[in-house]
Amino acid sequence: FLEKAFDCWSQFGDSLKGNLFAKFISIDSVPDKAKLASINVIDLLKDCLHNYYDASTGKRKFTFPKFILLYAFLQYALNKGSITDDQMRERIRIVNNLVSNSSDEMNDSESRDGGNRLPGILKQTKSIIVEGVILEDKVLLDGDNKKQNHFNSNQIEEEKEKMIWRKDNPDKVNSLNLLENHDLLNGQISIVGLENHILFDKFGELFKCDKDKISCALLTFGDCYRRIGKSEIYQFGSTNSQSWKLLFQKRSADGFEEIKYCLVQLLSSSVILNNESLDILINDYIERCALNSTYDWKYYFIKYQSFRPNRSGKYLIEPENKYCMYALWAPKRMSENAFQTYLNEIDSSHLDRDNYGKRLLINNQFVYCKKDSFVLKDLAGSVINELKIKQKNGIDQEDRIKKYLDNPLA
Repeated sequence: FLEKAFDCWSQFGDSLKGNLFAKFISIDSVPDKAKLASINVIDLLKDCLHNYYDASTGKRKFTFPKFILLYAFLQYALNKGSITDDQMRERIRIVNNLVSNSSDEMNDSESRDGGNRLPGILKQTKSIIVEGVILEDKVLLDGDNKKQNHFNSNQIEEEKEKMIWRKDNPDKVNSLNLLENHDLLNGQISIVGLENHILFDKFGELFKCDKDKISCALLTFGDCYRRIGKSEIYQFGSTNSQSWKLLFQKRSADGFEEIKYCLVQLLSSSVILNNESLDILINDYIERCALNSTYDWKYYFIKYQSFRPNRSGKYLIEPENKYCMYALWAPKRMSENAFQTYLNEIDSSHLDRDNYGKRLLINNQFVYCKKDSFVLKDLAGSVINELKIKQKNGIDQEDRIKKYLDNPLA
């Protein structure tokens, strides 16, 4: 096998080796090529031969994603006579999508969750490239007849569905491919869904708009955010592209369907999606809240720019009380640059940085934002004064920020 693995490349000739890869994969988005997500080289064979390891550290530089894609091309080279160019284009796209969405599964360690996945990944890759078949778990077995873990299971199911869909909708394949190629999706399109194929092109149109406006517009349709694990930290869309990648991934079920609902509603909301149409949605929402005297947390988040710093889009929110929301500066924890969003809008210059921006410090007194009030306390923690917020069913019936500015406690 080793001799064949080297000899098979000779059939392409010296001048074609680099072009072989460029024929099927690209760093840019084109409909007939798989777009590489975290890989910035096209000629994988050359990169493997010249940059496999770092001589100064003795560590491997040729990453697992590159390794799997090169293995896919090796299987193509070994079986070129039975694989057409069109088949290879679709099959390498499937493998690339699986690689791009299986970062947690890409390992050969026996100690990690799922054990050494490499044998299963290689077996699955070979089947896709040579046979055009995504193997079921029941046939991915090792020598002891035990299940071999492999690529991310969500992505496997999505690729199976897309294989069938492509055969049934050949006229729409280019639109699907371009959607897969989008930098925020990298091959995983469940957040839009095959059932919403008429919206494929509009996703790219939407994300040419201001990302802060997109985040606000999505919230007008529902709770477009997701909880991170079992923590009290939540991910929102922000000006940071990584926030959207985390928001759209189908790794955790928590919040995914609600996010998808909001996205589909937004994509369907206007014939043309641009910053102006998003502004109309946002302003209409703010006006409806004011007209109905119903000021839930989303009203404040959308209306007040200071709630949305140009950071990771992560917030710590107290259980059952979104009026106690803290914008995080560090992505996973409170820090001195974090802040209570309502108090930051009221008086950012007096945030108590020693207390992670959770309160205002004015003349040796503290101002806190609570579920239904603002509270003034002395240094000992005794309540000096309180400004109650009119509520109904736990929802503000008056703009608490405006009320405080009109009636400051300190």
